[in-house]
Amino acid sequence: MQRQQWQSLKKHTRTRVSIDWEQDSWGIAIYCPEYFDPDKYNWDKYSWAVAQYCPQHFDPDRYNWEQDSWAVAQFCPQHFDPDRYNWERHSWAVAQFCPEHLEPDKYNWKKHKHYVRQFCPQHISSTIRKKPNNLTPTFLKYINLN
Repeated sequence: MQRQQWQSLKKHTRTRVSIDWEQDSWGIAIYCPEYFDPDKYNWDKYSWAVAQYCPQHFDPDRYNWEQDSWAVAQFCPQHFDPDRYNWERHSWAVAQFCPEHLEPDKYNWKKHKHYVRQFCPQHISSTIRKKPNNLTPTFLKYINLN
């Protein structure tokens, strides 16, 4: 569906429209969250739209954490789950949008250290204070302290 069709659907709620949930789930999340159906929604492909546009429908068991963890950090950190979060690919989003959820042992320092330096440098010093004996040369290299 095109944007105008979604807006028309929202205005004319009595109009019968066939929704292709496989391809158009994102449109329901963005334009018509009142028609959201968690059983029909394409969670694999469009989880990000739920986090961004209708977090009231967020379902942690159906959410595609592997692909769309970043959207939880950015748009609905109240649903953040450190055990499901894809730290390998999306650590940067935690540092940038919800540093209160940053877990130094899970964070991908190798790929995303610069986000911590830029958005929440306090986590570098707190990591050093909490675990001074566990600071490996590799970790120090990642945060440019060695």
